[in-house]
Amino acid sequence: MLSAVGAATERIKLISAVTVLSSDDPVRVYQRFATIDRITGGRAEVSLGRGSFIESYPLFGYDLSDYEKLFEEKVDLFVKLRSEGKVSWQGETRVA
Repeated sequence: MLSAVGAATERIKLISAVTVLSSDDPVRVYQRFATIDRITGGRAEVSLGRGSFIESYPLFGYDLSDYEKLFEEKVDLFVKLRSEGKVSWQGETRVA
């Protein structure tokens, strides 16, 4: 949706209400927003969060006891992707 709006406009900023990073893959989130940003000439912004519902954790195979660690590691990886592009990553919850 953001890509379509961005392609049809020239000046508005495109911002996600919130992207629930705790149960999403930071590499895929980065790729989606990098694509939107490219299409729109740098007008895309991402708002990362944890979400208000915990039901998605078991659906994606995550343990709720890793709540803090999952979010912190995923944010760290997302930040590295934004600043460095290609990265090697080793964490407790993901290897990439």
